[in-house]
Amino acid sequence: MTKSKNLSILMYSLGLLLLIVISCRKDIVTHLIANQEAKLSSWYQSHVNLAQDNPFNKLVPDWGNSVLTEDASNRIYEIPVQNPERLTIVSDGTPVDDLAKVEKNHLIKLLIFENKISGKILYGAYMLVEGTSALKESDIRYKKLGDLTGTVFFYHINGKMANGWTYENGRIKKQLTVLSKESFEAAKSSANGKTMEYQCINTLTPVYVWGCTGVEGHEECRYHFNRWEYVSNCRFVENEGMEGELDHPDQGGGGYTPTIIFDCAGVANGSAYISSFCNKCIMGTTGFSGCPPISVKVSDSLKNNFPCLEKLVMNKLRTDTAFNKLLEPFSPPAGEVPDIVYTYSSQNYGTGNYYQLGETEHNGWSSIVSFNSLALSNSSELFIAMAVIHETAHAYSNYYVRTGSYGRPAVGLTWAMNIVDYEKAKREQAQNSNAFDHSLFLETYFDNMVSILATYFGNSFTMDQYRMAAIYGLDNPGPTPTDPNELAAYNTVNAALQGSYTRIRNKYNLSTSSINSFNSANLISVSTPLKMPTSCP
Repeated sequence: MTKSKNLSILMYSLGLLLLIVISCRKDIVTHLIANQEAKLSSWYQSHVNLAQDNPFNKLVPDWGNSVLTEDASNRIYEIPVQNPERLTIVSDGTPVDDLAKVEKNHLIKLLIFENKISGKILYGAYMLVEGTSALKESDIRYKKLGDLTGTVFFYHINGKMANGWTYENGRIKKQLTVLSKESFEAAKSSANGKTMEYQCINTLTPVYVWGCTGVEGHEECRYHFNRWEYVSNCRFVENEGMEGELDHPDQGGGGYTPTIIFDCAGVANGSAYISSFCNKCIMGTTGFSGCPPISVKVSDSLKNNFPCLEKLVMNKLRTDTAFNKLLEPFSPPAGEVPDIVYTYSSQNYGTGNYYQLGETEHNGWSSIVSFNSLALSNSSELFIAMAVIHETAHAYSNYYVRTGSYGRPAVGLTWAMNIVDYEKAKREQAQNSNAFDHSLFLETYFDNMVSILATYFGNSFTMDQYRMAAIYGLDNPGPTPTDPNELAAYNTVNAALQGSYTRIRNKYNLSTSSINSFNSANLISVSTPLKMPTSCP
């Protein structure tokens, strides 16, 4: 149960959205430090292709003005380059004699990709940007191009073209892929270079470099043709049957396609990946089969008097992804809110069919979960584990209510939460939030609670027994308000709660007699093997 006040009908009617959580991560931009420059320079010198047919072999990286961007898997170092040969690629049909007039519309950057987990440099690429107007280098970032109208070409570090993208006012319009000369000629002869099925147009894209001919004092300097790129220019399709126009290119497309795909552990074509839950590299060769447990605060008194609650019950629960989701808001950097603390206190155990296992007290976004010392000594390990899940869910619900405000969704929630007037709901709180929270658990989280228990105890109990443990206490709306102005709202929410409780019981055919018998075996007449151990290594 929880000690905080009841929530209004408004919050109840929209509360089913509260467990939809989306995490997002912004790119981090910093300037390089000296040891990074040395590492990148050394890698580049050993990998750059100095062959004469590589048009990039004369570029000079400007390491001192490099910047770093991070995405989910990699660090991307963006290095400006000096371009003494004024290497230029042209896709807009600008005549060669006019290229000098539009040089400010072109820029080149060297990109080096480093795995965040291993620190290993994976690969490098050149990014060539061609705009319809003058480009400001600080406005052009990898996959973040502002309102660019133009084309971005990516080249492998060996000087071979990789892929590209065409933009209009910052939105991707076309995707460029590389063709061999033979494929280009074959397509040209069979379909005049146009494949209607995929809405692609095959084009020749020239590459130019600056050079001078003649003797000293009588030189003629101009752009000279270097080579053709054979390109298939296709309307960008983000999803099947839908033309893509991305407001933010980093949401999909817009990036470099390497010849070899490295996983987040730096293994070529490996199977490790960044978990969206914990934002860590797992599986593959990492040695992690899942996300590591989230650390929580447990009081010294609880550790000393009931050591197995932390060492056995909580540690086992924290290996479960669904339970960790409840802890997710409470894992910020040390010393920052919100926070959750687990402890214990002396409480009435109960009589009849209702026994109190614990309570949760809220302090703003944070919560203190206090388990009943009598329950820890007398009830089964199954019900103690359920109490941990139940009370943690109260803390989770409180956090997402209190972080919301009218017109702004609670932290991590979707746009739909904009319609909730959180401030009004909080002002109209009744005596406690049990009715609201328990309705929320029954309607949106009940099966998750059952699943957590089944993962914890395996075949020790039947699925119906896990359901009877999970449903325990969820019909409790909390104390009846003494204020007549709050009573009507309380009765309405309680009626909805009892309806949700009855639907779950009917869905799984959980009879009153079977529930009472199971509760007695886990709360009153509990055999020693079912209890939580008193000592843990």
